[in-house]
Amino acid sequence: MNFKGRHSSIYKSPTTSALSNSIKPMDPTILQTTTRNKSPCNKDRFFCSSNNQKSPSIKPSMGENVTAEYTKVPCHAIPRKKIVPIITDKILDAPDVTDDFPSKLIDFSNTGLLAVALGTAVYVCNDDIVTELMQRRTIINSVCWWKDQVVLSGNGKIELWDYQQRIPIRAFESHVNKCVAIASHKNKLATAGYDGIVRVYDYRTDNIIYEYQAHHGEIYDIQFSIDGTQIASCGADCSTVVMSNNRRKMRYHFKSEIQSVSWMPQGILLTGGNDENGTIQQIHTRGNDENRITAISGSPIGKVAWTENWGTVVSHQGSSGIWELWTSDLHRLAKYQCHKKPIMSLAASNDGSHVATISLDETLRIYELSTSIRGSPRGTPTQKTKFHSTPINSPVQKDKVSFYANLR
Repeated sequence: MNFKGRHSSIYKSPTTSALSNSIKPMDPTILQTTTRNKSPCNKDRFFCSSNNQKSPSIKPSMGENVTAEYTKVPCHAIPRKKIVPIITDKILDAPDVTDDFPSKLIDFSNTGLLAVALGTAVYVCNDDIVTELMQRRTIINSVCWWKDQVVLSGNGKIELWDYQQRIPIRAFESHVNKCVAIASHKNKLATAGYDGIVRVYDYRTDNIIYEYQAHHGEIYDIQFSIDGTQIASCGADCSTVVMSNNRRKMRYHFKSEIQSVSWMPQGILLTGGNDENGTIQQIHTRGNDENRITAISGSPIGKVAWTENWGTVVSHQGSSGIWELWTSDLHRLAKYQCHKKPIMSLAASNDGSHVATISLDETLRIYELSTSIRGSPRGTPTQKTKFHSTPINSPVQKDKVSFYANLR
């Protein structure tokens, strides 16, 4: 398959507004957004509500021992003490959030850009600038950064879009029905669909490196190991498959569906179960003996994501709107009630400094995690700031503060 050259997309390219050539100053309390593309819906996306309604509280659970030493440490990148981070967040209105779970609606790039899929459109949040990347005729199920470009999927069709020029540049082989599992690592891209097939592409050659039948039925999530030598996938067949660079395939069986996977250092695989107990497991994939560490979270898992600074970030399915932090030895560190309705997707930045959640309450929240200040109450959040933006088709002022300026 040859992907070279500009691709003629089935997607509908965004239109250019004349307002982009006539920028006018506005209220300085309004942050900057781009005006190049007109929003495809009558309610502007990422537009902060003006009713000043009080948001759900963000408080960690108070029943955890947050100062005890680690009893067992499966990897080296762990702090000596369990510290509850201070959480500050920004809230953006996000209409048209799909309720088709699982979906990968948000993803951080290596440089901190956040791609967001809302209904039939994809947006990129870059500090104080929100850019409409594209819009299409069907629902976007998954977004993923590959280097500085965005891979997106809808109805099993997959394309690569140039973030700077906002044009499609490659088309990938389609999956049957749906593809919600996409992951990248340097020059490699992996896609996995509801057909149970995994395909791995090379950025340099535009070709499929290899493909394999990983699962019998839907694949929910796929992730590269930190060093890129292994790929883990999970699906509806109650198993997790790990494929190594040498094409060695290992299958791990579970009693229930595995909803999400993530990687810790040294080849330790994290799994989040769809069972009523919300089982989290660590699996040592590089040893001769299968060694599992298990913890019970209390409710079905929606997403697990490993961060170097804070351990494992976990979101739950259902109506709780809760996400949590777990230590590297699987002890719950803190619990945060942030949404009024179920969280549909969760993403963590590579350095663990930011977490994002998007919910059926039609809000996108971006959290900054920082070390607690000595002497401050445990888990007390700093003052929450609100995100203000203008409609995408409105003139804006260029001189604005940074997106995270008031959070630091």
